[in-house]
Amino acid sequence: MIVFLALLGWRYPAFVRSQMTTGVGTAAMASMEKGGETAVMGLGPLLLIAYLIQPLSLLLAYFLLEGAVRATAAVIGGEVLPTAPVFLASLLDRRAREYRHELALGPRVVDLVQLEGAADLLIASCRPKSWTNLTTIRYQDQLYEVVKANQGAKPRAHLYLLRKIPPHKLVRGVHDYSPDEALPERERLARAGATNVPPKA
Repeated sequence: MIVFLALLGWRYPAFVRSQMTTGVGTAAMASMEKGGETAVMGLGPLLLIAYLIQPLSLLLAYFLLEGAVRATAAVIGGEVLPTAPVFLASLLDRRAREYRHELALGPRVVDLVQLEGAADLLIASCRPKSWTNLTTIRYQDQLYEVVKANQGAKPRAHLYLLRKIPPHKLVRGVHDYSPDEALPERERLARAGATNVPPKA
């Protein structure tokens, strides 16, 4: 904040001198001859406004105000706010990381669900699930729990073995599973609309 305030003040005299050497100085002298000191005093605010609306001056003023806000937050609330360029750079970096991570996982496809043994389910998904041993998964009106998670081959590299929960087990949170939940929302809605279309007579 102090640095940008000093820069704003340091550049202003040079700006005034540069303006006085141009047509503005000639106009100021003519005004002083006609209107006296009052006309020259009115020139000061105009020069200040012209200085502050310059692109570099606006940038310096922004960082001055941002510094004041950050200093106030640090002193009053004990909170360290990030500066806008660093915050925007972190957002761009996070988006880039997410994009690269998405590419590394491969295309999004519908999960493959197959029966294992008498009652177990094997789910092969293109994306990792947030399931744990405490997660209850509901699929086709049956409740399952995660027995084992493993890695397979792409595009469905995430394997989950589910087992029907015993009747006496306490059910905490239920996740309603759908094999197309890894797809983008627009594609899932399109698939749902296609399945709900009545057959032609």
